[in-house]
Amino acid sequence: MDKRVKLPEFPRDLSGHVEVLPKIVQQARTFAEAVHEGQLRKNKATKYFDHLEMVAAILWNVGVRDGDILAAAYLHDVVEDVDVCKIKAVAEEQGLEARHVYTNGHHLLTVEHHERLALLGAIFGSDIADYVAELTTEHGLPKDKKRELQVQRCLDMSDGAKILKAADQIANTVSTFHEAPIWDGFPAYIDKAEAVCNACAGVNPELDELAKLSIKHSRDFLAIDPIRKSLESGAPNIGMNMTELHRQARENRQVATDL
Repeated sequence: MDKRVKLPEFPRDLSGHVEVLPKIVQQARTFAEAVHEGQLRKNKATKYFDHLEMVAAILWNVGVRDGDILAAAYLHDVVEDVDVCKIKAVAEEQGLEARHVYTNGHHLLTVEHHERLALLGAIFGSDIADYVAELTTEHGLPKDKKRELQVQRCLDMSDGAKILKAADQIANTVSTFHEAPIWDGFPAYIDKAEAVCNACAGVNPELDELAKLSIKHSRDFLAIDPIRKSLESGAPNIGMNMTELHRQARENRQVATDL
């Protein structure tokens, strides 16, 4: 019997819908691809922009058409991961003027984050910048504290930010499932992902079901993952070397190309 875990097809990008996207979303998409150029996901192979594209695609596929929310899907990591000089350079290169007056009322951000957020708000407007601010977390916090803070903040988010955060978490969970190397922390990560999605639930029922599906299939994988079982037992199975364990794990992460 084939015990491989097969994820259903998750939306990956909006490349086939670009022409029908609101202008502000097209601008955010082009801007995000440029400012994140050269950045890679933790597997050191996947372009970081692919994650942003997937977040936007998930929202689009559950019926979200709000331009500010879709634009924020592309911009939600700019404040955390892109310095001010690059934001300014790309905006100038793309002819994006700082035409808006943005007053930042978010108090949990660092001074550096405030500067980036103010610039983003001046370019894309306060509604988009507010969504980005709600999804921005501080670097340097202990992992447990960061998880606790994320869940608590999700409960207090606006509805738009909640669906953004849920889509972000779904994209991270599915990508981690397929991209991550052997990682002892994956079970705890899935628990945190579930807590975040639960805290963001109730806005878009279809998105809520997609979140449950991503968590379920990740847990199904963990239940049969040969590497996890070997780690839990304290040693690789007799007669099965690590090359074979990795091969089996890759098989269990089936359908990576059909994500």
